[in-house]
Amino acid sequence: MRTKYTNIMLSCGLILILAGCGIQGSQSAAVSKIVAGNNNSPASDRADRGNLDVVGISVVKPDPNNKFGGSSVPGLQPGTTIHLRIRDNSRNFITVKSDSSIQLAARGKTLTEKSSTNFGFMAQISDDGHTCTIPIHGEHLPPARSNALDVKGKVGLVAASDPTTDIQVFALKKGSKLKLAGMPVEISELGKPWQDDYAVQVQFQAKQPFDAIQNIDFFDESDQPIKSAPSGRTNFGINGSYTYSIGYSLKRKPAKLKAEVTYFQYTEDIEIPVDFQVGLGVAGP
Repeated sequence: MRTKYTNIMLSCGLILILAGCGIQGSQSAAVSKIVAGNNNSPASDRADRGNLDVVGISVVKPDPNNKFGGSSVPGLQPGTTIHLRIRDNSRNFITVKSDSSIQLAARGKTLTEKSSTNFGFMAQISDDGHTCTIPIHGEHLPPARSNALDVKGKVGLVAASDPTTDIQVFALKKGSKLKLAGMPVEISELGKPWQDDYAVQVQFQAKQPFDAIQNIDFFDESDQPIKSAPSGRTNFGINGSYTYSIGYSLKRKPAKLKAEVTYFQYTEDIEIPVDFQVGLGVAGP
């Protein structure tokens, strides 16, 4: 196992929304380190600098007249939210790990009693995979006279590097066995897709996650491309044993299918310890 420590800096350009009133502030400070590098990823040995920014903050009062717990600002949750943006030019982010946890606090008051660990499914990863933006939401407002937010915890990410391409040819039928991204896979289902203009939906099943797959292009036996669309991913498991599925809808249903699979050869866990303070400054009238 290789471990790489890369400094990352916080450079904030912040916009606060407090019951509709603009508040602005900025802070620049050393924050943490990227801790990365299992599975012997070559990216772990590169000197590219990772980078973390706070790209937004909102502080929104609840609406006392809303019986459903809504806020005073349409479209925003009541409470305190910061948006962290993590960038790394040497790796492709795949997902945010479920053990990530960040707490927000101000003047000794914890703002994230309920939701400090459920931000992973709200994360947005850029099309090129090098940027991940994560909202951290707390249900509570900062106490009066607060001039800073304390942000502390860790963000866990799964990242990948060194893409390669493999070609598989197989019978398009239930039970066909093949390899995708180097792992054993079986066609578990063939069925009617929910999109009316597609001919068939094929579901691939494996004992490992499909996270390393970047793209799959499909062709018929004559190497003519078949238009396809992803139809979802699922996983199911009990007692530590999981089954993973990925589905595609295809425009045509040939007897044999050729899959050109682009996938990452290396994946790694990245842990980013987060421990910094963001200053809040009130803008003039």
